[in-house]
Amino acid sequence: MNRKMVVLAAVAALVVGAGAWVALEGPFTGWIRARLGVKPAVSIDFAALSGDDNRSKTFARVAGIKPQCRETAAELVQEECTVDVGKVNGVPVTTLVFHFEQDRLARLRLALPAGEHRAFMTEVRAAHGMWSQLDERDAHGAALVAWTLPGGRLVMSEDAVAAPEAEVQWTSKAGLFRDTVREIGQLIQNEANLAHVNATVQTQAGGRRYDTTSPFRRSFRRVRAVPNEYNAQLVEWLRANAETVPSPLLLELAQRLLATDANEAMRWYATFRLLMTYDAARCADPTAAGGSGGAAVLALYPSLTRHAEEHPAVWREANKSARNWARVRQIRSSPMWLCASGMRAVRVDGRGQLVPVAVRELMLPESGWPAAWRNVLMKTEPR
Repeated sequence: MNRKMVVLAAVAALVVGAGAWVALEGPFTGWIRARLGVKPAVSIDFAALSGDDNRSKTFARVAGIKPQCRETAAELVQEECTVDVGKVNGVPVTTLVFHFEQDRLARLRLALPAGEHRAFMTEVRAAHGMWSQLDERDAHGAALVAWTLPGGRLVMSEDAVAAPEAEVQWTSKAGLFRDTVREIGQLIQNEANLAHVNATVQTQAGGRRYDTTSPFRRSFRRVRAVPNEYNAQLVEWLRANAETVPSPLLLELAQRLLATDANEAMRWYATFRLLMTYDAARCADPTAAGGSGGAAVLALYPSLTRHAEEHPAVWREANKSARNWARVRQIRSSPMWLCASGMRAVRVDGRGQLVPVAVRELMLPESGWPAAWRNVLMKTEPR
């Protein structure tokens, strides 16, 4: 080490020894770090992050960093800002990225060495309390946990992953809403593809397979978790996509309308009941119609059932409106949420674990759907 580096190291040691290394966030500290190749340590209050903050306000909350930002090609105007830091809240990290959509903070992602997972988990628990378990896993199969914070949600794996790095992500409330809409859109597309494949390869051994344990359930839970402050956006989106979303999402639409427009809420509730009958008619397994799937989702919305019982005249009109609405629309929603609750879907391996089931065993081919719909309309015609 040459004389210049020795002097710099001595000065740095004095600063650290005085307990001022983190506190001295100014040109002098930055100059020393730059010369020694030491990355800065930053503190982030995850509870203070907000999706209402633009880039300038976000970085004003995190002192001492110099982000490198670039635009990314996406449907929204997006920007990723990478920050070269050594520690976040006292824990070593390898990556820190801020993601903006329409100049508002959407998410923050950081990666840390797998060996630092426990230290970061301890730090987050000390600051924000106990986590809640998510019905999701990361890319390595590890269970995910979350902290619901004022401006969004912080997520990481419950245990250290069997990989070089562990990932932590904060997502704003607005970002969670957009992610939910995207996930449902992907679910709709995936299940539409399954219906098409089912019709064309139905006679092939095995056929396309479908995991009956997670896709709809995860999306349904995410919709139910959308904060009430996003009611207007969620209601608008569900109305616009009512012909394609899995029918239980219309229950959520009805529930969110009940307090402000009970008559419209009853119309969507009646629409769900009609479409659930259609879903059952498209299931290859007759046990799905009387299985636990429909009862389970209805049990989540007792206020809708109670309102219908207490206002029979409104309920009769709602059923008429639901039929009129459905008659002139092309219902393209998948019945898989219900078909996957039949007896055929409950299949386990030698270890007692649920295994995927061929689509053709659960759902009728798409070519049979028009006849099923005509039959449902005929059977539900008011007497």
